Amino acid sequence: MLDVSEERSIASARAEVEQASGGRLAGLVNSAGIAISAPLEYIPIHRFRRQLEVNLVGQVAVTQSMLAFLRAARGRVVDVSSIGSRVAMPLLAPYAASQFGLEAVSDSLRRELRQLGVGVSWSSPGVSRRRSGGRAMRPPTRCSRRYVPRPRCCTGGS
Repeated sequence: MLDVSEERSIASARAEVEQASGGRLAGLVNSAGIAISAPLEYIPIHRFRRQLEVNLVGQVAVTQSMLAFLRAARGRVVDVSSIGSRVAMPLLAPYAASQFGLEAVSDSLRRELRQLGVGVSWSSPGVSRRRSGGRAMRPPTRCSRRYVPRPRCCTGGS
């Protein structure tokens, strides 16, 4: 399994792809992602950074590591985003930031690589039925207590 947040894991995947493909890669699909939900006011900043590391920085790192192979084959990068790149839902600010960012990076990369013959596209699927019971992009109705103190304004106190 590839851990997009670990340089060693990416380097290992690159070596495996190089050996298997002879240094020519027709396509790369970036679909790694996690979703952290909590009110932005209370989410620990290390959790926010983790969201960006996996959903944005990790995808860029994997793409960078494979670009020489993609150029050799005049291949294509496909970044899988989500509807979270179009609508920022309550309690999902870190997720939305990562998805908006991924689409911005994809668009820039598309313009940079066009002249080199490498295509870049992205997909923003909507709600889908997954193991989560179809709740993939429904706004969370509650979040982990470990992130959220109970402020008086939300408990009826003044």
